[in-house]
Amino acid sequence: MMGSSKALHKPLLAVVLVSALLIGGCASIESDSISDRSEAFAKITDQKELEDIALHGKFNDMRYAAVSKIDNQQVIEKVARSDWNSAVRGAAVTRLMNQNALSEIAVNDSDKSVRALAVDHVTSPEVLARIYLIETNDAVRDVALRNLHRFSPGKENWAQDHLAVFYLKDPELIEKMARSAPTSVARILAVSKIPNPAQRSAIIVSEKSPSTRIAMLNQSEDPQLVKKLALQDPDDDVRMEAVLGLKEQDALAQVALKEGLDNIRLAAVEKVTDQKLLSRIAMEDKNSDIRETAVSHLTDKNEQRYIRMKLARSEDSIAAYERFIQTYPSSKEASAMRKELAVLKSRRLGELVLLMTPKPVLSFSADPFVTGFGTKSHPAPMTFGGMSMERPTSYKQYLEEFKTLLKQGADPRAFRISGYTPASQPLSSGVVMISMGGSPAKVVPAGKGGMTLYAYCKENKITEVVELLAK
Repeated sequence: MMGSSKALHKPLLAVVLVSALLIGGCASIESDSISDRSEAFAKITDQKELEDIALHGKFNDMRYAAVSKIDNQQVIEKVARSDWNSAVRGAAVTRLMNQNALSEIAVNDSDKSVRALAVDHVTSPEVLARIYLIETNDAVRDVALRNLHRFSPGKENWAQDHLAVFYLKDPELIEKMARSAPTSVARILAVSKIPNPAQRSAIIVSEKSPSTRIAMLNQSEDPQLVKKLALQDPDDDVRMEAVLGLKEQDALAQVALKEGLDNIRLAAVEKVTDQKLLSRIAMEDKNSDIRETAVSHLTDKNEQRYIRMKLARSEDSIAAYERFIQTYPSSKEASAMRKELAVLKSRRLGELVLLMTPKPVLSFSADPFVTGFGTKSHPAPMTFGGMSMERPTSYKQYLEEFKTLLKQGADPRAFRISGYTPASQPLSSGVVMISMGGSPAKVVPAGKGGMTLYAYCKENKITEVVELLAK
């Protein structure tokens, strides 16, 4: 009985002895004395025991030391993700190889120093770019940017947000950067990475910078966006750029008819192919260059000639008539147009005479002998100094044109000046009655009365013209 009792107690004794050894070992590792803990830890080489300390150790320094010596990546990752001490988590991060885990820790860890360590071990440019853009701590962002540059030879001078967007793949973050990146180059690049045309167009329309809208527009292939910007954009340059890329004829017609700026209307007219619309524009547009462009795009040569004749007559100018005659010298309309041109030149002589008429200029001066005046609130009384007649500043130019028309055969007797009233001197009461020289005079055909050009010029002392007409 005794023998069997002893036999039964042998296994139990072994268990007690092993337990005592373990309890003694743990007690040393968990000792309040740092030196005791360090001495005990230095003797531990078993990976399982080190893993247990790394996961469950009571003291931060022991867990820190343990995680630095273990090889099990799963345990290292668990410590890196969940240890309550940031220094221990940081030590684990420096030994972690799982890039997905490092990326998550770099974004989600509550401690900036741990995030920075994780970022420093991330090898994905895409992840570094994302961290740079969403991280709130400048030090962590600097680490991300520094490492991002290591993957970007030749892009040293790129703006920081531009470089980050270059590697970005997150659709939500790309859209955010397209709307609000600090630099225009980054916003432009972000827009180009949005695959949805409607989403991309909405961002381009909402872009505040006109020059950036233009850059975004130029890399877009959405015809509806081009049309919208051509018709509705508030910026002149953006509308012009959109018109240059516009292909839809209905939209071009709207621009050609309704756009307020001549240069944009002209750009639209140059692309219009509708012949009826071109004829309408040629007859109705207020700008002569646009009218001529519309005419030149007509394919019917007879229609071209007819409209140019009508335009010349509606402009009622010598230049317009001469342009038509030079273009169609042998046409049946040219003969009649030459006769009308001769009349226009003769009428122009009368118009030039009115333009050369000296204009009255009144002179006044302050009375220096009146006291109590001369301040801003009480200006000194003005004394009328008389009236003089002065030639207009363009007198010589008008005179040369007059001479040229005479040489071309213009008839100074075909038109007269009607309704002329000379400028008058002030009355004795001080009331000045002025009729500006030649006004309200007008040029009329000779058969409707009035003064001859010679008589008018003599009356107004336009001596050079008097001499020309006397010859």
